[in-house]
Amino acid sequence: MRITTWNVNSIRRRLDTVLDWIQREQPDVLCLQETKCTDDRFPWVVFKALGYSVAMDGQRSYNGVAIAARVPLTEVTVRPVWPKDQDARSISCFVGSTRIVNVYVPYGEKVGTPKFSKKLRWLGRLRDYIVEQEPPTIVSGDFNVAPDDRDVYDPRARHEKLICSTPERERLQSLVNAGYTDALRMVTDEGGHYTWWSHRVGAVERNRGLRIDHHLVSNDIASRIRRVTIDVRERLRSGASDHAPVTLDIQLR
Repeated sequence: MRITTWNVNSIRRRLDTVLDWIQREQPDVLCLQETKCTDDRFPWVVFKALGYSVAMDGQRSYNGVAIAARVPLTEVTVRPVWPKDQDARSISCFVGSTRIVNVYVPYGEKVGTPKFSKKLRWLGRLRDYIVEQEPPTIVSGDFNVAPDDRDVYDPRARHEKLICSTPERERLQSLVNAGYTDALRMVTDEGGHYTWWSHRVGAVERNRGLRIDHHLVSNDIASRIRRVTIDVRERLRSGASDHAPVTLDIQLR
């Protein structure tokens, strides 16, 4: 099964490029973040035409998550991580016998602010939620946390700043400790594999980025991970999102 996570930063604005990518790469499951539209404005008709079922939780102008799959989606749950949250940041479902959880973790504004505290609480709630789920489970999405210095272009400049602070990294590690594997780290220990780059000129070409988009795979199926790829070419396209699609190829029964 091929599972892709992609913060598209507005599905309506980037619909043509997303559809081109889907037809070229043929993911079985696509977890989208920052769709930035209400459910009635989501282009589900064109996804259906490509053979995808879609479950979504939209929000006008901000946030928004969706899961598209070429097989039926069952037991869809909207905002499972924090049901009373006003923001559309999580959605889960089953694809076959595997639970897929798509998350868009809050950015956090700045270390020490109320929004940063909410980010830490959100990550804590995510851990509580996934601990309750029966494996196999795959948690995919934009976590807005770089796990360690290998995942940061300039660790010294980012030291203890947002996305790279110790509290954020500890919360992310707590997810792994709850019985999950960072899929990329199953296939490589190397640094320099980034998923986000600013829109500043030359950022992508010089690979000055961060790895903040992840697939966390429950340990019972971690040995079935075959490949994790980051489509940097897509990020280089004119008008692209600042995130690249990150694809997990995994053998599921």
